[in-house]
Amino acid sequence: MATQSLFLSSFYPLRKMTANEIVEKIFYTDQYQDDDKFMLIEQTEDIIDGLYIIYYVSKELIYNTEKNEVQNIEIKRNMAVPFSIDLKNKILDIWGNKINAQKIILSLGLCLDNEIVIDSINISLSKAIDKLSSYKVMFSKVKVDNILIQENLVASYIINLSNYARPFDILEEYKNDICQLTFTLLTEISGDAATITMYSSGSVVIYKSKELLSNEILRNIKDICIGSRR
Repeated sequence: MATQSLFLSSFYPLRKMTANEIVEKIFYTDQYQDDDKFMLIEQTEDIIDGLYIIYYVSKELIYNTEKNEVQNIEIKRNMAVPFSIDLKNKILDIWGNKINAQKIILSLGLCLDNEIVIDSINISLSKAIDKLSSYKVMFSKVKVDNILIQENLVASYIINLSNYARPFDILEEYKNDICQLTFTLLTEISGDAATITMYSSGSVVIYKSKELLSNEILRNIKDICIGSRR
């Protein structure tokens, strides 16, 4: 199962910029780190979808038949990291790991002449629970931290909610102590679904590649995350 982390940031231009101007600066510029580059996927008046192509060198062992020996060689590879800029809501979302997200943010700043402010959006699980009450979801498990067992003794619990008829009762009871929340988000129109884990640290992990998700569920995921910001 493909797994991707979703990093959400606010995206505030310091002056008025059109989508066309941003696209021109990001996708048709030479201000890249190393060989990395941006690739435009789709553009509307408010949304810019793209990929950030990251090049890296990996070492592999191969067998050289002519020399009859094993050799350690370096191979240049690349990976594509999806991202999207929502100009209307002033949101940047990046689907990858933390290091690649930081690379994209740095490169965007360079391409846009540092005329933007990009700040991380931290997510509150208690707000996420409130937000999820308006969506069709199936909860699987929650991790509850700092539960007092007896004086000076606390513990963490994992609660399985898969077969529990009223999961929001449990979530409401432990709302302020939940440090990990896993659920499946369902959709009414497309019939798509995605399993998601949200952490008290603000991290969001989605157990499906972005390209396999419908536009409906992408909008819902973003809406839940933005509505849960601290």
